[in-house]
Amino acid sequence: PRSTTARGPLAVVGRGGVEELFLSGGEARYLEEEGRLELRPAPGKVAVAQGQVWVEGQRLRYQNDTGEALLEGPLEVRREGEKPLSGKAGSLRYLLDEDRLWLLGGVELTQGGRTTRAERALLREKEGYAFLYGKVESRDERGVVRGERVRYALKTGEVVVLGGVAGEFRGD
Repeated sequence: PRSTTARGPLAVVGRGGVEELFLSGGEARYLEEEGRLELRPAPGKVAVAQGQVWVEGQRLRYQNDTGEALLEGPLEVRREGEKPLSGKAGSLRYLLDEDRLWLLGGVELTQGGRTTRAERALLREKEGYAFLYGKVESRDERGVVRGERVRYALKTGEVVVLGGVAGEFRGD
């Protein structure tokens, strides 16, 4: 069973050739005299959850034929636990068949005293990691680590550079 869910106050299913699901803020009213449904989508709170990771955005579009969901930002990212994680990103892309959840554009994760920035991140909640890509920079009181590919432990905030390593550290 898959553990990724999406929630939003307004859902619209389109069947014009392609089955799509839209989640957004806004409202829907049935106009009795006209016999039709009036939709007023508006940016609002739409959440995607995978395990302990919770991502909140403005509008979600899911295409049934490709199994792809896109959540428009700005996004707020949270993960509860011993060391809570908070963050942000521009958008989210979820591939249902591959169970892959990507955070895209201006990804920033903050946990404890560490802030990590990247262009994109692949969340692997079941494994307990996020894999960050593209000009990754992770900073805490001890210094800065940079790389092109970084493994980020979701529970602790520890980082391991997998490619393109660089760093600056302060000694005690």
